[in-house]
Amino acid sequence: MTRRKESSRSFRSPSGRPELLIEPPSYADVVFAPYAARQPEESGRAVEKNYLRISVSDPQKTQDHGSSGGTFVAYLFTTYTDLPEFLGTSFSVRRRFREVVALADQLGEIYKGYFIPPRPDKNVQLVQTQDFVSNRVHELERYFHRLAAHPVLRNSVELRQFLSSPGRNPMQVSSDVSSVMFDGDESGATGNGNSHAVAEPGKGGRDLLRTFRELRQYVANDWGGSKPLVVEEDKKFVEHKEKIQEFERELVLASEQAELLTKAQENMGTVMGDLGMSLSRLGRFECEDAAIVVGNAAVKASRCYTESSTQCIKYLLTFHEYLALMQAIHGAFAERSKALLTVQTLKSDIASMQARYEKLTAASLRVFGGDKRKIEETKAAIASSEEACASARKEYDRIKERNWEEIERYEVNRQTDLFEMLKGFVQTQVGYAEKLGKAWSEVSESLSSGEGMASSM
Repeated sequence: MTRRKESSRSFRSPSGRPELLIEPPSYADVVFAPYAARQPEESGRAVEKNYLRISVSDPQKTQDHGSSGGTFVAYLFTTYTDLPEFLGTSFSVRRRFREVVALADQLGEIYKGYFIPPRPDKNVQLVQTQDFVSNRVHELERYFHRLAAHPVLRNSVELRQFLSSPGRNPMQVSSDVSSVMFDGDESGATGNGNSHAVAEPGKGGRDLLRTFRELRQYVANDWGGSKPLVVEEDKKFVEHKEKIQEFERELVLASEQAELLTKAQENMGTVMGDLGMSLSRLGRFECEDAAIVVGNAAVKASRCYTESSTQCIKYLLTFHEYLALMQAIHGAFAERSKALLTVQTLKSDIASMQARYEKLTAASLRVFGGDKRKIEETKAAIASSEEACASARKEYDRIKERNWEEIERYEVNRQTDLFEMLKGFVQTQVGYAEKLGKAWSEVSESLSSGEGMASSM
């Protein structure tokens, strides 16, 4: 027994001190500050001035003093900014989720054509779960971070009112006229107000007949075999749209592989941790320092794998961010298609009315006097529709221009974000691999030194 204990004591760590008891590795020894401190959000386009930082915290249940008399959760929105439009540097307001929905509707109505980040879903099924509120806080914060990162939305009046005005959000969902005349476009001020409403895509509750006409036009475009009077002529846009769709398919596959990778690292960390603890207990029971040394190294490896998985998730989260962006891109392109469909429908209506006008005019030549009232009504309807068509075309061109602005910004940001993601991911993985190699090399040196000393005895 004495020989066995002396032999076991001959296994020493590189520092010369026998590790008879397992000691938890220091956190600083495992985590790489140069790699862990680098966040994927730090990219080449980081804003050094004109900052807008938004945090969501402190959810509180509040009594609803309205007609329902129930309760709702109010979230604290804290904003720090140096944007001059805010007329201040820090603001704190409480908002409920319903006001967030109203803000998203306002932005979607006014800024058609931009890649507007999708708001968090209501998700009624998860309202009663324990982590619902904390998850909602996280989702809201991510949503407002995306809004703050958008070069146009961050400067919007609607967002500024939401973040800085005390009490309930004073901004209401904008009307169609305001969306047409936004950005200082005063061309819509001429003519009657009905032309603006006609120029907007039909909505079920407001213009059911118009919705049916647009649906008929949509079916005619897809199945009728007839060429519409106005078509998508921007071939370059169509090519970019197809490339974005292909990139989305690749994103889905990459996201699935990233999830498998992080899961494998988590499993490896769990296995190595169990192995290390088992070897440490065995070494203490058998008085074998070698088992304790290997067990300690396995525990260090376990923490390395766990922290590597955490860092991997931080960097590969870029995949999920771009998957969320795809929803915004689809929404912007859908607004473009709706605007084009509106122009097509109005063109078709004008062609039908002009044909009817020609028939009425021809009939009036055969019959003395004719039906002058119908002729004048048709003529006025044609003039109103032509004005609405011009307004609709202008809205369509505005959305096209916004689409191109966003596509150019998307291409630049995508290259920068993916490069920073890959760079950080590779550096982190290499750093942890070197750390693991060093840990196992120390084990090898310790065991080799112990064997030499044991043989000399």
